[in-house]
Amino acid sequence: MARSPSNIVLMRILGLVVFLIVLGLANLVAVIWTEPIFLTVLNFFNSNLLLIVLMSIFFMVGEMLMALWFPFNLPAPLFNAVGAVMLTAFIFRALQLVDILVGDNIFGIVGALGILLYPIVFVVVLIVGYITIFLRLIPRKPKEKPVKPKKEKPKKKKPERSWEDVGEEFKMMLYDAFHEARSSMKRR
Repeated sequence: MARSPSNIVLMRILGLVVFLIVLGLANLVAVIWTEPIFLTVLNFFNSNLLLIVLMSIFFMVGEMLMALWFPFNLPAPLFNAVGAVMLTAFIFRALQLVDILVGDNIFGIVGALGILLYPIVFVVVLIVGYITIFLRLIPRKPKEKPVKPKKEKPKKKKPERSWEDVGEEFKMMLYDAFHEARSSMKRR
């Protein structure tokens, strides 16, 4: 189901506003509650707020453009690729935060991989985006409905009988036979 660009913009802006409200409330709670882990995580989100907002805007524009028809959707993969690089940077920073919280250097190598991974993520998202756009241009054949054979009139099925039914009929037959025999003997 295709979504309209205006619906996409409305939902993405609403999601961003909700995130900003929650972050603002968390900053108000930080005045009262001074738990070190909470303050470290809150500081992480505060220091990466610009990255989060820019990433959201790039993904929103990319999704909005992707909802348009060809050729208006051609810039969409570019916006999605830039947003994906920002998301990768955010993930690397979040892994560094985990290192700080754990007090170990578990993800130390991730920073070095970032320099190699950013261009790879950009190119892969860009290529997949353009492949998606061009695959939409290929006309699709309507699905052929399988030819159904003409239905023959079903033969009336005899009601299925179980052995219990046969036993009951046999009993009734014997009863009728003995009853008729007794009646005929009484008449004579």
